[in-house]
Amino acid sequence: MSCMSSILRHISLTPIGIPFCTRDCLKYGSRGAVDKALYRCVKDKVITRLTNGVFMRMDSKTPLPSPLKLARLKCHAFGKEIVEHGADIGVELQISDRGSAEPTFYVNGSSSSFQYGSVRIHLKSASKKKMHLKESSEGRIVRALWHLGKGSFNAGFVDYLVTTANTKDLRRTLVLAKAWMPAWLADFFPTTGYPCPLNAPAQNAHFIDYFNPNPSPVVMEKPLQWLNFDTEYGGIVGIKSTLQKGSQHSSISGNSGHFY
Repeated sequence: MSCMSSILRHISLTPIGIPFCTRDCLKYGSRGAVDKALYRCVKDKVITRLTNGVFMRMDSKTPLPSPLKLARLKCHAFGKEIVEHGADIGVELQISDRGSAEPTFYVNGSSSSFQYGSVRIHLKSASKKKMHLKESSEGRIVRALWHLGKGSFNAGFVDYLVTTANTKDLRRTLVLAKAWMPAWLADFFPTTGYPCPLNAPAQNAHFIDYFNPNPSPVVMEKPLQWLNFDTEYGGIVGIKSTLQKGSQHSSISGNSGHFY
């Protein structure tokens, strides 16, 4: 069977709306032959080229893949791992209002970018430490705090963020994940009471919950704006919203960094 015939059969067996890469077709012939065959398929409107090396069968009702789905496909094709960028996680957690200007993700390989329609998707190289926790709940929180940077928040802020996690298991795994944080961030978490090895089941650890074990529900009237650490007052500058619990209001002590 010729390279062209094999690729046409591959395309016919691929469901509409499922993208595939050039690398998926390299088993059918040389790189030059595969590129020519795919070029002809695009020209004949058998498939649509989404970006460099990524194609998809489409009809009038087929939605385009999201930037994240396309980035994951590209990374998988090159054997890379991908996780969400800390800036975008911060927006989702309402601890920042500054997400990535263009779709940006961390990868465990070299940095690169590619055009997708009218936007450019960026794959930013990250250290093994930053990638290790992947898309776990604790990994997302760590990357969000890591992105904010040293000196951007105080202990009261970390206490708030951890206690709103609502589950003791997550608070435990956050502390057990200290090995995958930069030293300045790990210093915000307790240093004793956790003799369980990091790779052992978290439930086997002797856990002393240094954070509020039963955090009360907090309603955010507006997204929180945690901007800069005010060294003079020991607090966080730029908090725009009031934390409300029922009809009672909670506030932050600027000097102590604790909630009351």
